[in-house]
Amino acid sequence: MEEDFLNHYNYHDKKKSLDITDFNIAQFRGLKLEEGAATLVSVTANLIANFVKNIKEKKDKIILAGGGRKNKTLIKFLSKLLNVSVESIDQYKLAGDFIESQAFAYLAIRSLEQKHLSLPTTTGVSAPVTGGIVYSN
Repeated sequence: MEEDFLNHYNYHDKKKSLDITDFNIAQFRGLKLEEGAATLVSVTANLIANFVKNIKEKKDKIILAGGGRKNKTLIKFLSKLLNVSVESIDQYKLAGDFIESQAFAYLAIRSLEQKHLSLPTTTGVSAPVTGGIVYSN
């Protein structure tokens, strides 16, 4: 079941971001809680590992941010799948619970200054793009 789920996705395309609409977890419904949790952690680890393996640069370690950095099983799976050290961003004195909000603040400032937010080399867009329109009262 897990392998079928993972084989459904093409890890070699240029898409570097996935969202909830990219997945259909209906096939996992009905599993016991423990089996479902273990399966979803394994799927998550494999999705991340497959993406990381497609990055050409050598990787000595992976640094996790967000809630996943607190999941010891995810860290263990990633370390095994990638054969690298997997660390929490907290080890670098960065607030792992706030890294996303800090990133959005950074992007907001870049948007205000009409600087590029997304590049072909980072997200696969066809041309560099800036942010949206800023409205004020």
